[in-house]
Amino acid sequence: MRLNRATLIALATVAISSTAFAQAVQEAATNYEVPSYDTMSLDVHGSPLFNYNKDEGNDDASMDFNVGSWFDMQHQDPMSKHYVTNSLEIKGGMDAVPDAELGYNINNVLSGGYHMWLMGSRGVRVGADVAVGLDMDQPAVKDADMVKSIAVSAKVGAGYGRIIDARVIAIAAAMYEAVGKTASAADLAKAAEIMGQNAAGAYVAKYKDAIAATAAYYADLGAAIGTDNPFKLAEVENSPIYKFGPRNVGYHFDVDLGIVSGDHGAEGDAGMSMALVQSAGYAMLLADNMGLSLEETFHYGLDDNEGATGTSGVGAMVEHVGKSNMFINIDIDWNLDHSSQWSTSAHVDFDIIKLNNADDMDMGWGLEVRTDYAIGTQTSAYAGLHFTGGNDAHNGGESGYGFLVGFQHYIF
Repeated sequence: MRLNRATLIALATVAISSTAFAQAVQEAATNYEVPSYDTMSLDVHGSPLFNYNKDEGNDDASMDFNVGSWFDMQHQDPMSKHYVTNSLEIKGGMDAVPDAELGYNINNVLSGGYHMWLMGSRGVRVGADVAVGLDMDQPAVKDADMVKSIAVSAKVGAGYGRIIDARVIAIAAAMYEAVGKTASAADLAKAAEIMGQNAAGAYVAKYKDAIAATAAYYADLGAAIGTDNPFKLAEVENSPIYKFGPRNVGYHFDVDLGIVSGDHGAEGDAGMSMALVQSAGYAMLLADNMGLSLEETFHYGLDDNEGATGTSGVGAMVEHVGKSNMFINIDIDWNLDHSSQWSTSAHVDFDIIKLNNADDMDMGWGLEVRTDYAIGTQTSAYAGLHFTGGNDAHNGGESGYGFLVGFQHYIF
């Protein structure tokens, strides 16, 4: 069968358009910036606010109460980010026993941080994070003293470069394809900016009502893509038929110093703990539908103590490994989207631990391969294999392997 001139021109146009669109995805992902947004929210809750219970035949009753609040303020743009959060929890109660005493606990954690990038949004980074926790506990025991403790955690650091997850670029490209349009790198970046703002909670923070926020979000997204069919965009974004792995791009090298001074006033004061953390990573797109990333983290303990072990939400900022102990972790991630329905990923990790009082190093490794396939628009099935080895405590010094199968069904 001979192809006429019109058919050849049409085929050539499709091939050129597909190639141009693929290049647009690469360019948009490589140059993608983090979305800019400002959010602020305050949540006051009581769950349950008050609970009273009296059993038949018992002269005494039990009661308990819970009240708290959560404040969150976030700002992000390509050159900086800062945040302030405050978590307050007050709870207490009284048991159904004679001469029962009222016991209560007050826990408040205030945290904040500021990071900025110099010489470009992926240039030199400097920043700091701090958290302060106060805990007051009054035991439900007669004449018992209140236990008060305070903990402070801080982390300061600097680095160069930045790895950005440009996964929304792939989703934006699928949206354009779903409505029968092609897009330039600038078009994809514009749609990805709106999706990034929504994911960060900017629309909910602005409109307060979830329904209104969703309507405004899809109206803006539809206008950016050039369609009046928001349901198709929602299907692309939310349905398991579109399986995208991470789209990380960039590189970084960072050094952070973490300090925790905690549990002051409590029995068994944990004192101060310090740790040095160095991390580096590189991520790239091997193709429009394939990504590869490598991340290395090195922890070195500078102090024997492990601070802030008892004050909720403070000690988690800094990992403690013990004085002169070293911990190295290397993660390698690879993903491939065979189609909008089928995705395969692989994860490799190495752990190396060198304790100060040990002559040898412990090493462990793991490999996991998984493939996901969407069946229709509400169900996905997956299968995978995993292997472990090494001589560290994570697997008891034994090598092993296994497999997994499963499915997920989404009810919208």
